[in-house]
Amino acid sequence: MTDQKDEKEYLTLSFDDGEDVEYEVLGVIDVEEKTYIVMVPETDQDSIEIFGLEDVDDDPETEEIIMIDDDEEYMKVVNALRDMGFSIEMDE
Repeated sequence: MTDQKDEKEYLTLSFDDGEDVEYEVLGVIDVEEKTYIVMVPETDQDSIEIFGLEDVDDDPETEEIIMIDDDEEYMKVVNALRDMGFSIEMDE
């Protein structure tokens, strides 16, 4: 029998360049009234990737995953994750 707490959630994202990447979902975090999803790509288990979540206008039950283009916003999320105990190293 499988304990549901041990089950991992996976999500596949399709990018504009045609690449599909499967991610393990680590969790969702709220920072300054915005919601973000934290994931590990199947192709690089040592990497953590963070995306924004936004409600879809015509369907309040659905969220869209978006890239974070603003460096300051990204760092706020990274710092919040560090405060939660994640060890995150940044590429220079």
